[in-house]
Amino acid sequence: MADSVMVPRMTITTGDVFIPEIWAKEALIARESKLLMSKLVERYDEDAAEGGDTINIPIISNLTASAKVASTSVTLQAPTESDVNLSLNRHFESSILIEDRLLKQSKRVYAILTKYAERAGYAVAKQQDSDLLGLYSSLSNYVGDGSTAPTRTNILRAIQYLDDAEAPEEERYGVWKPAAVADILDIDGFVNAEKAGTVLPLRKGVIGDLFGVMNYKTTQVVTEAGTPSVNHNLIFHKSAFAMAVQMAIRTQFQYKQEYLGTLCTVDSLWGYGVQRADHAVDFRSSV
Repeated sequence: MADSVMVPRMTITTGDVFIPEIWAKEALIARESKLLMSKLVERYDEDAAEGGDTINIPIISNLTASAKVASTSVTLQAPTESDVNLSLNRHFESSILIEDRLLKQSKRVYAILTKYAERAGYAVAKQQDSDLLGLYSSLSNYVGDGSTAPTRTNILRAIQYLDDAEAPEEERYGVWKPAAVADILDIDGFVNAEKAGTVLPLRKGVIGDLFGVMNYKTTQVVTEAGTPSVNHNLIFHKSAFAMAVQMAIRTQFQYKQEYLGTLCTVDSLWGYGVQRADHAVDFRSSV
């Protein structure tokens, strides 16, 4: 016979404080943009490693061919050369200080110091990409505007600018805001592999090859606010832009007794700039 008398007892309600809350083993982290520009441009890291605060890059002019006339000397040429200067003045850091109590009490569930060190490294790398994508403002060649979507006609026009400048056909890239990708995928030349060449699966920011240009997507493409706002996508040859990393991204830890915590600092030193402006096109499109 069941006991009809309510006997005092401990239940999940009265003993709630003893029941641990279960948290996911991996903390949710901020979404990442696809960082890729620093991999697509001309790099001068080895030159920067030798020291100094500026890298001077000579730009070699094209020569011409002259008809050889019998009994005359050859035609000598003396082009006046120019150079591009990369100032190694971009020193950025991202730092956090985690107090002992937080570090100790969170350690069993989260490797919190490691997680935030990764975030700090990402912040510095993101600044490098932002620097390079901001170079659109130094370009004179452009197509489209804030009221137009990417079209086959404008893409071919942008490629013509590179052809006119005699930019090599290898290592040509397109970098697009996600808003432009849907329009690119609708272009017949992209969908039809016979016309476009190799079409790659949409993964890790890679869109695929279109008319000899390898295309990528990233939220890092600059959006210029206005009426209307404008996305400044880029179509360019590798030599259009230059970057020199003098100090690669490094992570340092230091215990700060005065704060009873661990300081984590991630930093890097680099320079960047336009190397051949006619080898790139500011591809403007609607947001």
